[in-house]
Amino acid sequence: LTNSGIKPDDGFYDLKEISNAIEDAIGFTQGIDCNKDPEGNDQLYHIYICVDYSATRFIECPVWPGGRTCSSQIQFDKF
Repeated sequence: LTNSGIKPDDGFYDLKEISNAIEDAIGFTQGIDCNKDPEGNDQLYHIYICVDYSATRFIECPVWPGGRTCSSQIQFDKF
């Protein structure tokens, strides 16, 4: 993410921009999960990336865990 200028700085980023940056880096689709802060802003919470049985290669995920979907703009909180 840092290579794409995305960093935990309390800033807001386009969800598609985050997704594309990860896919460009690893070559596979990922799942992104969000939570809400006290002000109601969606925040980056989980990124799901699947690996093969030997945990040596990324793979396309056969299923996605159920989670909270994100709005198109999400905050990358620096905690």
